[in-house]
Amino acid sequence: MTKKKQKQLEEPFWIYLFFLTSLAIFSSVLRGIKFDLDLYSISVSVFAYPMIFYISNIITRKYGYNKSLEAIFISATIMILFMLISGVLFNKDINTLTYLGLFTSYLISSFLNLVIYYFLFMNTTLPKITLFTNYLFAIIVSEMIYLVLTLNGVLANDFWMVLLLEVGIQSIFAFVFTIYEQKNYILKRI
Repeated sequence: MTKKKQKQLEEPFWIYLFFLTSLAIFSSVLRGIKFDLDLYSISVSVFAYPMIFYISNIITRKYGYNKSLEAIFISATIMILFMLISGVLFNKDINTLTYLGLFTSYLISSFLNLVIYYFLFMNTTLPKITLFTNYLFAIIVSEMIYLVLTLNGVLANDFWMVLLLEVGIQSIFAFVFTIYEQKNYILKRI
């Protein structure tokens, strides 16, 4: 197969950027929607973050570090613009700390995920335990930054339990993505 045909068969970068941005917006919208798990209210956005890191890892593997960094910044910017515009259009209170929390937690956790994943991708065979630890670390950083910034430093009685439940739910999804990603990585290396 010629290089030109192979290039035409590859998915364009904008498709992955669209998925990443859509998931970022989706997760920010779902932050306000809660479901009850026993006595605790958990944000529905816990289902989106592991997928965000997974899409970011795919971009890193297909297009490299710089394109992945570009996708993270573009998706974070569009996410904040979407939230501001929808807040103005629907006359919602614009809580600066909530927006700052979402933006900062998304950027920092995605950047940490990118840096660690890129190192693992370039220097290892992506062992499951290190890949899963990377997901888990990014999830914990994201949740901690968001919760600390949005709670104004006030820790509620159920802060740690909600944090553990959200990280636990996300780690289940991260484990599934770890297995899938590692399997695809091995198959493409053969």
